[in-house]
Amino acid sequence: MAKFIFKVAVFLLPIALLFAFPVTVFLLGREEYSTKMAVQMQSIDPDIILGKAYTDTDNTAIFYKTQLVREKNPEIITMGSSRTMEFRKEFFSNPESFVGASFSAAHTGQFEGFIRNLPPSVHLIVLGLDHMIFRGDYVARAPNDAMTMGKMFSDFFVFDWRWIYYDYARRRFNFSELLERNRNSSHIGLSALLDGNGYRGDGSYSYQKKLADPARRELLAADIQAHLDALKNDRNSYEYTADISIPALEALDRALAAARERGITVIGFLPPYSHSVYLEMLSKDDEYRDSVFELPKEMRVAFKKYDFQFYDFSDDTVLGGSKDEYIDPDHPTDKLDLRLLIYLAKRSRALGPYVDITKAEALLENTHGDFLP
Repeated sequence: MAKFIFKVAVFLLPIALLFAFPVTVFLLGREEYSTKMAVQMQSIDPDIILGKAYTDTDNTAIFYKTQLVREKNPEIITMGSSRTMEFRKEFFSNPESFVGASFSAAHTGQFEGFIRNLPPSVHLIVLGLDHMIFRGDYVARAPNDAMTMGKMFSDFFVFDWRWIYYDYARRRFNFSELLERNRNSSHIGLSALLDGNGYRGDGSYSYQKKLADPARRELLAADIQAHLDALKNDRNSYEYTADISIPALEALDRALAAARERGITVIGFLPPYSHSVYLEMLSKDDEYRDSVFELPKEMRVAFKKYDFQFYDFSDDTVLGGSKDEYIDPDHPTDKLDLRLLIYLAKRSRALGPYVDITKAEALLENTHGDFLP
């Protein structure tokens, strides 16, 4: 029996050695923390950032945001895709009344269920709607599954351990730095620990690595130019379309009806584009240009049906920001979103009580640069 155990141990030793390093990195990075544990920790310390590099948080963020909203019981939330994830609790009179419930690649088919499952505390939704999700040819992601511990560990032994070796080989991280960050920070996930990227305790997203880059403005300008070149080469390559999706409009109607049934007010808007990109969208008199104007009209009709307000910020000049108040050509920084919120609060009786406009304008004035510190 002892010989058999010895042989098995010898057989398993190379496998154990192969996985020892990625397992250690996975644990030091707190990649194994469950959504429930992360939300509980952020409730105690809202400065904790959740940003995993290997666990599939992007595709499962809807479950994280659902749990975050239930934990915090806010009165006001934002909903939408990553283009509306820069609204911060600091924008509001009572920071604890707000949660950013937006998640990556959100589409209208997900909104009704999310709204019906909101806690009774929610009275107001600020809903950002991407042009892209109303494309006639838009294909939404397949329904997501919640990240269970079983799925997490099966993914690790099938995929993630390879990615950890790959990232280490390309110097994405070094072990001693990771060990130090683990000791000195409570952030959850490798991206949060090393880069400061991930979800804050209020549900907003920190792009710390990109925003801290000294060459950020130059990189943004190059990114905008790439988008302009793509638009010039193929008008259909961008987020708008010649045809507006009827199923997407119907799904939006069901979501707004669900909000009305629950006594929740919704303020909708189309998020801004970098101004040069918006001008290029209008540069040719064609069916694509027509859709830039037709979609807001459809949105206003949809929202007016339920006595909700709707605004079109596709052209960012109405907000008065600078060309550099973007993370990339269609993702505004928190400073530009603060401008947007002030604009809405001045015009909405429903939103006004949640925003101290004088304080919000002072925050805007005292924020030097293109984003909040």
